[in-house]
Amino acid sequence: MKKLICLFLSVIMALCTLTACGKKADAELIAAASELKAQCDELAAYIDSGLSQGYITEEDREVFNSYVSRIDEIIKGEGEEAAMDELENMKDELAAMASKCAAPNDVVDLFVEDGAGEENTQAVSNEGDTADNESAEANNGSPDTAGGEGAPSAQEDKPAPTLSNDFNKLINDFMELQNEASRKVDMGDVDMDDYTALLEAGTDLASLKEQAEANGETDEIKQKTAEVKSTIHDIAGKMGSSLADNFK
Repeated sequence: MKKLICLFLSVIMALCTLTACGKKADAELIAAASELKAQCDELAAYIDSGLSQGYITEEDREVFNSYVSRIDEIIKGEGEEAAMDELENMKDELAAMASKCAAPNDVVDLFVEDGAGEENTQAVSNEGDTADNESAEANNGSPDTAGGEGAPSAQEDKPAPTLSNDFNKLINDFMELQNEASRKVDMGDVDMDDYTALLEAGTDLASLKEQAEANGETDEIKQKTAEVKSTIHDIAGKMGSSLADNFK
């Protein structure tokens, strides 16, 4: 259940990134750290059994615990400034540790499959971009073809919708509330049902963000956003969060 929620969180954080590069990078880093924390939760039991069976040493377990503590710092925005490279290095070390403590292959794969998957996805994406470009040139022509001019695209003249300041603020407020809830649920100060409900509201908000970025903030999207905002307000109130008023 905890793994599911952490992965759920990583999706929300990824979808709720803002257009500002710094904020987007921070959100992506937190999302990656949250996913790695969930993977460490899967590995923890095998670290203990590996120690009891002599596969790893007490020093190995201390290193593992230090990684978990550091990942928690990154998620909470504490400690030294973090970078994606730091998470990748920890992931490599954790993959070796998972193998060393005789964890099952599916647990070891948690720390090694993502990179390969990203490379494959990027390769497919690049091939798709090339094919799309070639198709566009064939259909639209170019300045060098007969006629001397390519057909202009209507979409090129239409600017992409941008989110309003109110919507951006709502996303920022939600991310701050979610981080607070994540800390409190670990300490037992927030009920798991309330935390799950908050995450579900976050996925609804992320979906509305995508729709607004694609089609603009229509009346329907504004109405649904107001409903989600009200739900978040109620949950924040139950949490006793000082951020609750931001969702009125």
